[in-house]
Amino acid sequence: MVTKLVILLVIVLGVVALAQLMRVYELSSKLTKKVESDISNRDNRFNAKMMIAFMVALFGGFIWLMLKYGYTGRGVAASVHGKETDWLLDVNFWIIIFVFFVTNALLFGFAYKYVKKPGVKAFYFTHSNKLEIWWTVIPAIVLGVIIIFGLRVWNTTTDTASKEAIRVELFSKQFDWTARYSGLDNKLGRFDYKLTKDDNNPLALMTTQTIDSAILYMQDGKDNKKSINYLESTLNDPNAIMKEEDRALMLVE
Repeated sequence: MVTKLVILLVIVLGVVALAQLMRVYELSSKLTKKVESDISNRDNRFNAKMMIAFMVALFGGFIWLMLKYGYTGRGVAASVHGKETDWLLDVNFWIIIFVFFVTNALLFGFAYKYVKKPGVKAFYFTHSNKLEIWWTVIPAIVLGVIIIFGLRVWNTTTDTASKEAIRVELFSKQFDWTARYSGLDNKLGRFDYKLTKDDNNPLALMTTQTIDSAILYMQDGKDNKKSINYLESTLNDPNAIMKEEDRALMLVE
């Protein structure tokens, strides 16, 4: 408890001290008749040099991260389609990295080169059709190339698999993937998703046994309020008091 009070007291005193320093700065500016918008040439040159220092630190940190952790963070592709997708991502990453270095080098470089200097007036530049064309056409071309490559990879990925490919069927659930592999003939048995209503057939396989089991489940399933027998008995019983959930269930069915 005492430690927390000491920390709180230090924070409060720090805020008060900072406010007093700002007040002293304002009073000294008034005494020297210095306007806040007036910045000395020394401060301008210092800020310009700090821009270059920040650019070097930014680029150095970025390069270090790429060398240490890689520029993608992905592992080795486990499929042919994965290799194509990785190649497309690599193209995008290299374009982004190139644009990152160019734009930031221009940003910080211009801040250093065109820093305000005594006796030099800024050139008022409003518009240039050539620049507008350049920074519109070049990004459009780059995006067009990315889209064309993306469509090619998409068509390859979604195209019919080759005869040599292993047939696999996936059932997706929340926090779960169930895979069904083909046999020695590389063919999958017939299935129907409606058969998944039977708990004994999670893969919805179509066999004589599973179809008969599904029919029995629909006719008179255990504790199954969707079964045909349950609905018929409820409709034929004039004294049956149906709950709202059962009535809504029948309307849906």
